[in-house]
Amino acid sequence: MKSITVFLNVRKESSRLNNKLLLPFSGSSLFDIALSKLEMLRGAEKYVCAYDSEFIDRCNGRDVNVFKRSKESVSVDLPMNKVFECFYSFETDYAMFINPCHAHLKVSTIQNVIDSFVSGDYESGTSVVKVCDWIFNENSKMVIPP
Repeated sequence: MKSITVFLNVRKESSRLNNKLLLPFSGSSLFDIALSKLEMLRGAEKYVCAYDSEFIDRCNGRDVNVFKRSKESVSVDLPMNKVFECFYSFETDYAMFINPCHAHLKVSTIQNVIDSFVSGDYESGTSVVKVCDWIFNENSKMVIPP
């Protein structure tokens, strides 16, 4: 049977809104909501990958492992192998990243994905969502028209 790690890759600094994961949100914070959901999952290794003590301290006494990210990994957006440096320390066959900004994602949805993937004949998986946004390249040229 396949083994899987489910993880949150978090940082305080954001290019658009610093501390967004720790700001008040619906009587909690995006990070605390995601942490609670992560803790409820079954059949997977669970990690919070963080550099900042504000995240790490909230994991104490919880049913999650902590990977201490480097300062560099929380200070850059690329390359992806630096941003997701934690991936290389997981000992499972597969890894699943959960974006903590998706506060309305249900635990049951995540659990169904884990169960289906681990028991199914899949080599990989990804989510596909319709993007209704304006996306620009580094030269401020629109990449995907609205």
